[in-house]
Amino acid sequence: MKIKEVACVFHSENQNQVCCMAKKFDRDWTSYSVILSFAVILDPRFKLQFVEYCYGKLFGNDGEKLANDILDKLKAFFQEYLKSSNEISGSSSQRSVRSSPKIPSSDFTDFGKFQSKLCGPSRKESDLQIYLDEEKLDHKKYEDLDILQYWKANEGKYLEK
Repeated sequence: MKIKEVACVFHSENQNQVCCMAKKFDRDWTSYSVILSFAVILDPRFKLQFVEYCYGKLFGNDGEKLANDILDKLKAFFQEYLKSSNEISGSSSQRSVRSSPKIPSSDFTDFGKFQSKLCGPSRKESDLQIYLDEEKLDHKKYEDLDILQYWKANEGKYLEK
């Protein structure tokens, strides 16, 4: 049952307004889920496997297709990044760095056993794919990982110019 259906059942007196808001949420969530998935993929503790795992839990058999769609979007985004970084090279700026959010380890009970169908050693197509195919960092061991510092330290490993 989608959010709009639940909302309509519980709020019959404001049904039109609630249904309208729920439709907007469903529409907007589609965009946000892609961006949030990118953030998870770029966390070396989770990568694409966690997106694939979560989508599988949420959407069943369609989860792998949805995760693959996210991967295609990330690859396209990465290609645009490579084009623009070749055009604009050199300037670096200081950014504020915040630590990663803490995720309860109970949320990862089954993830440790999950085997990705989308990531593996035979799919090296680019620097992005090399990153995705490498072993994930242990989320328990690197609980306090600063993701931005990780990427700053490993930039040359994946983005050779």
